[in-house]
Amino acid sequence: MSGSNFVFQLNWFEDVVKTFDFKIKALDCYQSEMREWPHPRSLNNIKNLAQYRGSMVGCEFAEGFMLLRIIQ
Repeated sequence: MSGSNFVFQLNWFEDVVKTFDFKIKALDCYQSEMREWPHPRSLNNIKNLAQYRGSMVGCEFAEGFMLLRIIQ
């Protein structure tokens, strides 16, 4: 997946409502990596993105992934 033609196409979503608060608390361990809004690593942006992805699939918070293959 390299090159300038790569497009990140979400095709798998996970509901993270039950774990979202834990994620925010975990990010506290990485204060030196966090930035102020409107940076992508701002807490504001992380919450907004999770809400946006959740709205795409009908839940409060979700994370989106590009699933390449399923191993069953």
